[in-house]
This record gives sequence, structure tokens and C-alpha cells, in this order.
Amino acid sequence: MGLAPGQKLGPYEVVAPLGAGGMGEVYRARDTRLDRTVAIKVLNSAVVSSPELKQRFEREARIISRLNHPHICTLHDVGHQDGTDFLVMEYLEGETLAQRLTKSALAIPDVLKIAIDILDGLDQAHRAGVVHRDLKPGNVMLTNVGAKLLDFGLAKPAVAGTSSSAASAPVFSAAMTLSSPSPQSPLTSSGALVGTVQYMAPEQFQGKEADVRSDIFAFGAMLFEMATGRRPFLGKTQIKVVSAILEDDPPSASQLRSGLAPAMDDVIRTCLQKVPDDRYHSAHDIALELKRISELSKQRLPEPKSISKLWLAAALLLGVVLGGLAFYFLSRKPPAQAVALSILPPSGITFNFSGLYGPPAISPDGAHIAVVGSDSSGTRMLSLRSLDRTTSTALPGTEGASYPFWSPDGKQVGFFTSNFLKIVDVAGRSVMDLCPVAEGRGGTWNNRGVIVFGSRTTGLFRVLASGGTATALTNLTDTEKQRFAANHRFPVFLPDNEHIAYVVQSPPTAQVLLISLHDPRPVVLPGIISNVAFNQGRIFHVRADGTLLAQDFDSKRLSLEPHIEVVAKPVGYDGQFNYAAFSVSSRGAIAYEEGAGSTSNELVRLDRTGKEVGRLSGLNPYSAAAGLRISPQGDQLLYVGTEGTRTDTWVAQLSRATRTRISLESQGGAFGTWSPDGQRVAYQNGVGGDSIIVRSSDGLGSEQVVAKMQGTVSPRGWSADGNYIVFEYWAKDSHSPGEIWIAPLKRGEAPHALVRNISSFGADLSPDGKWLAYTSEESGRLEVYVIPFSPVASPESALTGGRWQISFEGGSQPRWSPSGKELFFSNPSATTLYVTSIKVEAGKFQSSNPSKLFDLPLHPSWTFYDIGRDGNIYMFRYVGRQGFALTMLLNWRPSEQ
Repeated sequence: MGLAPGQKLGPYEVVAPLGAGGMGEVYRARDTRLDRTVAIKVLNSAVVSSPELKQRFEREARIISRLNHPHICTLHDVGHQDGTDFLVMEYLEGETLAQRLTKSALAIPDVLKIAIDILDGLDQAHRAGVVHRDLKPGNVMLTNVGAKLLDFGLAKPAVAGTSSSAASAPVFSAAMTLSSPSPQSPLTSSGALVGTVQYMAPEQFQGKEADVRSDIFAFGAMLFEMATGRRPFLGKTQIKVVSAILEDDPPSASQLRSGLAPAMDDVIRTCLQKVPDDRYHSAHDIALELKRISELSKQRLPEPKSISKLWLAAALLLGVVLGGLAFYFLSRKPPAQAVALSILPPSGITFNFSGLYGPPAISPDGAHIAVVGSDSSGTRMLSLRSLDRTTSTALPGTEGASYPFWSPDGKQVGFFTSNFLKIVDVAGRSVMDLCPVAEGRGGTWNNRGVIVFGSRTTGLFRVLASGGTATALTNLTDTEKQRFAANHRFPVFLPDNEHIAYVVQSPPTAQVLLISLHDPRPVVLPGIISNVAFNQGRIFHVRADGTLLAQDFDSKRLSLEPHIEVVAKPVGYDGQFNYAAFSVSSRGAIAYEEGAGSTSNELVRLDRTGKEVGRLSGLNPYSAAAGLRISPQGDQLLYVGTEGTRTDTWVAQLSRATRTRISLESQGGAFGTWSPDGQRVAYQNGVGGDSIIVRSSDGLGSEQVVAKMQGTVSPRGWSADGNYIVFEYWAKDSHSPGEIWIAPLKRGEAPHALVRNISSFGADLSPDGKWLAYTSEESGRLEVYVIPFSPVASPESALTGGRWQISFEGGSQPRWSPSGKELFFSNPSATTLYVTSIKVEAGKFQSSNPSKLFDLPLHPSWTFYDIGRDGNIYMFRYVGRQGFALTMLLNWRPSEQ
């Protein structure tokens, strides 16, 4: 029941209501003893309904009453009268930071001042042993004496935690919430989550106790919002916001707000680290950083007056003209001599120039080169090499990088991780997430701030380098959609900064097209199949035999001319990706991978901690387009490898590197699985094939087609009785949901569907043939599920026996252990491996909470693995291209015609 004006609670006389919150109502009141205005919050009876909660309420009141600080709203008193519990707090006049942010952008000096005030108050609370747990703009009041922290309602002592039971629920709140919230008000969470979703740290969603570092994460989110006017983690629903907090990094604040010191990016990024240990460990440290930034901004020199700018411009123009004349008449020099340089990788680093990671990227002025390199553990990141230096410098924050490309001014490098397009400032080393992208395949950046990029499964997209939403520039044709792994990739701007050339990969064919940013009608460049570069009226490209060519190009008519020069041979070329490892700067410097070696992979064996315990080398290059499976007896490996332009299914002995090609008679081979006795294998008839083929695992005998579909198939398991093969099926439109089908091996029985609307490649049948694990996105995120397996079931009856969700924070690629007592899976981006225990008693299926094993060391887009009978994890590791060197050509000129 509300309080009426004039009603008294002890010595406090109610004047007027101020608002209501989830835990009670707030009133303006007068302290009749001291004749001062105070704020009173009357708590809901449920908050202190039990003796246990009552004691905790009083204990936390004593803790928070110690927070006497200019930037913390003071708690004066706690009272109880006629069954009503209430708090008495300092009355503040002003507006909340949330209200202020809805009006206009804060001036940068105001951002710094408010942030430092918040940190001073927060540091005092942390020193007193109190964690706020609900830091947000709505809990900061802006007054004429500075910012003040409100609402320690979710506060808890920084030590002595309790279980997440009712006894540990938040009982202490001084929040004042308007009765008619603004549409911009943040979503709030109820139930087990304690805090406000947009400002909660990742560990709070993971059920871990919040501590000082959780408040620091929330402060980082607030600082980003104050600096940019938008929240760092966006989403239309709470689930999407939570997902963004757990998985994504916000864009660079200095890119979104001109005039903001780049050093602010470092502060915000450190506050918003996903791992608590990687954040600042005290609010005091952050305050020192912001005070330093504030002092540096005050020391900036004033802008010269406009008249001074005019005189300066005139003087510079005159100097340029006179200098140009002097250069022309007095200093005419002969053409520079052509120079060839070999660049070796740094010690312990292997250059990665395969079709997965992209070519060396030479800067527009030809003075720097960015390359993707891996260390001995398989960790990839960008390295920067200046031609006037003998060493390379690793760029922090670029772990997992692929396909680097330069900004027109040579100050930034774009690159891709498994799920983002990012930009790194090569001087300040700051990294910004630009937009999501699944498995990027090349980017290009024009002088108008437009970036165009491709991915493994779609057409091209365009996005502003300053940030924003990526929009489609090209779309796959109906024919391309029907071909497995078709995409548009390797875009490059022509010198006019308007037209883009790109590769259309539509296996088994490829071609290069030209389009305009404002005209989607393509122009075909006949006879070219690789990525290209443009310079000085020529188009550079590579033939299938590895010859780098420079061909005359008419930029007005957008047409090829007949004159062609050979630049270099051999140059690294990967026919699987229609990819050549070279780049050309706008000033004509050329960088390329030279040699006739081949991509090298090795099978590694890891224990449950991720430690390498064995390896098998000498296999032909492992194809990134398919998986691997260990035989039921644990002695053989079924994998997909390439030789020349052909991809086949192979069987290798794990005790030695002897191998047998299985898919001799078909178009090649891809994904495969073993029969229960290890005597036969089932595989796909080539990458993107439409048939399932069975053959003896020793390669003898003929191939038997057991299923032929109108789309792409992928064998995933073989029933324990040997009578059925489980396979994934994707209709001709590769963008439609997949299905799980059953292929009977008995004559006269036709294949039939078992499960519809699956996602990704990753179903697996348990060793006893009783349980089927698969992945689905029906919850809005890729997760792993298990159902009972019945080869005669239909999609309508397959789930009647029950279904169990195994992963809860994203899951993919499920793999049963040989015993069937464990189920392994990775996260959707395939960067971390998890395991859950399985128990079946009296036909009842039970699984434990998943536990993390280790981070996967391979390229996250292509990490396939299997579990051996020895309990170890087997996977292929990319170890670079052997026999290649990085070469640079400076001042290259075509021969005299």
C-alpha cells in the first residue's frame, strides 16, 4: 500500500512520491529532527519476509552505510514501523545519467569528468568490500556537485559468498525507477540473473559470483555508451544481447566518435574483456588512466586561425609548384632499377599462405607487408614487416587472423577471424570489430571508406570502414546455390574506386567478374580464374600452372587487351580455392609466394588437456572440405586428402604413414564413416557429391552406390547391426535446412528421412547404435541434441522417444567416445572442445553438465576431430606450405615491346 503525504515513518514525514522500483516505492520526505529533505524507500514485504532475509538485510545495511563518499548516495538510516521496512537515503536533485544520455551526446570533457567521478565512488565501495553488481546509467545521478552512485540494491560483500539460493537473493535496493519508463530504458532481467542485462559481465550469465571485476565490466559498458551515444552490445531480444556479451567485441569507440582519444579504446577494451583476469583489477587504476587522458587533451595546441590556414596553404602550394619545376628541370633521374627480395619468416613462425588464410598483403606505398603466420602451437596472427627493417612485428589482438588487406592510407589493416571482420591500427595496435562475417574470403578498401568482402558461403557484402551494418552487394545465382561450396570471393577495387573484380567459385568451374558499387550487372573477364590485382593499366592474375601474368587492361571499356607479360613462375596456386598467393601495391611493388612445394598437414594426437602426445606425418595434404574418422578398432584413419586437383577418400594405418586411396572409380571422395567391424567404409562421391558409396576398407572390390539424392549427402554413422547408414542430406538449395536420412543396405528398401531442420555438418551415431546426436538452430543458436535412434522411425515419430539438449551455450560437431559413455562437442565457432558424461539406466537417458576440455589449436572454420579408442583426440594440424619463400619485386617493369 502506498504512503500518503503527511504520513510518518518514525521521525520522517512523507512529502510526495518519487517513483517505484521492483523492490519497493520511493518517496520524498522530511527528517523532522534535522529538518532536512531525504529519500525514503519502502521495501516490499516479500523482501524481508523471512528471519534469514531480515538478518541479511540488516547486515548489508551496515556494510553500505559505511560508504561515506562524495560520489556515493549516502544511506542515512534503516527503519521498521507497523510491519513496514524502509531505507532513508540522501535526497539528490538532478537527473540520472540514463536520462541525460537520451537528450544529446555528452561533450568529451564531460565524459571524462563523469567517468572519473563514478570510478572514485566505485573504488571507495570496493575498498569497503562492497560489489555493486548493478552498475548502469540509471544508477548514476548527475548533480551540481558531480556524479553520485545510486542503488546498491544488488550489492554484496566482496568476500564470504553464499550459495545461489533464496538466502542469497538481493534484498538491498535504493533504485528509483520512473513509473513510466523511457522507451530507451535498458531491458532488465528477473529470476536467477542478478543485474541489468546490457551491463552484466559474461561470468554473471555463467552462474559465477560477481566480484570487483564484474563492476569494472559494467563500467566499461557505461563508458562506451557515454563516449559514443550507443550501447556496446546490441540485440533485439535479451537472448541476443546476452549472446553479444558472451561472444562479440564492440566496435572501436574512437571510430564512432570523432575527437575521442584513441587511448580511450584501450581503456574500454580492457574493461570489456570476456575473461575477468584480463580486465583492470581496480577502479583506481582506470581513474588514473582517464585522468592522464584528460590532462593530455588539455595540452593540445589551439587550432590556428582561419587566415593563418589560408597563408599556410598558399605558401605550401607555392612551394610544391617551385619544387616540382626544380625537380623536373634539374633532377630528372633514370628509371629505378628492379630489385627482388626474399623475406624469411621470423624464428619459430611459419608463413600461412594457403587458400584458408590468404596471400601476403603489401601496403599501398609498397613499404610494408602484412602476413599471416603460425607459431609452433598453431596460433595464427598477423605480422608486419617494414622493408627498412630486418625483423617482423606481431600485431596484438589479431589471433586467428586470415586474409589481411590494407586501408588506402596504409595506416590500418583489415582481416577476418572465424566470425568477424576486424580492423587493426598498425601504429596504435588498437583492434576494432567491424561486422560479423562467417569465414571471410578476402576484402578490399577504397578511398571513400567503403569495404567490400566475401565469405565462404555467400555473395559479396559492403560495409563502411567507420562501422555499421553490412549489406549484400552480390547474390548467388540459382545455379550457384545448387553447387556445394559456391561463393563470391577475393574482391579487389579497381583504381577508379568504383568497380570491383571478384572470383565466382562454383565448383567445378570458376570465373572472374566485374561489377560497380552502383550497378550490379556483371562483366566477365574471360580466361581468368584466380584472384586479381590492378596497377598501371594492367591486371595481374595467375594461371593454373602457377604463372603470374600482367595483362594490359582497358579501364574505360573494362576489357582485357591481348598483350601479356610473365612476371614470375612458379607462384603458389591452390586450385581447390582458385587462389593465388600474391598481391600488388598501388605503386607497383609485387609480393608473392614462390616455390613448387605443397600444403603440409599432420595428424596430431592430443590428450584431454590439449597436450600433444603423438603425431603422424607423411600423409598427403588433408582437405579442409571434409572430416576424419578413427576406425572402431582404433588402428586406422579414414580421411580426405588431395593430390593435384583431385580430392579423394583415403585410409591410412595409424602405426605408420601407409595409405590407400579408396575412391578410385568415382569422382573423388569426401566425408566418410566406418562399418562397425571396420571392414568397409561409406563415403560421399566427391566434395558436394549426391551419392553415398560403400567399399571395402582395403580398397579392393568395386564401389557400391547405396543412396543417390537430389542434393548433397554426407555419411555420418553406421548402425551397430551393419544394416543402415545414417547420412545428412542437403537439398540443391544449400541455404535450406538440412535433414538426417537413413540408407538401408538391404535390397528393395529405399532411403527415408529421420530428422528434419538440422544445422551444420555434425551428426553422429553412438557405438551401440541406440542414440543419435545432431545439431539444430531451432533455439536461435546452434546446439547439440540427442534422440533415440530407430532406423524405421519417421520425422513424425523420431522424437516420440524423447530428446535431450546436451549443450546450452552453443554446440557443434558432436562425437561419441568409443565406449558411448561420453559425448564430445565444440562450440559453434569450433574454437573450444567440451565433453559431457552419458548414463543410461533402465532405458532413461541422462547427461551431465558439459565441462570444457581445452581450446582447439586449429583454424576455427575447419576444425574436424575424432575420439580414438585410447581416449585421445585426433585432428589434423596445418603446418604451412613447405618449399615456398616470400618474394618481393620492387620497380618491376614489363619488357620492351
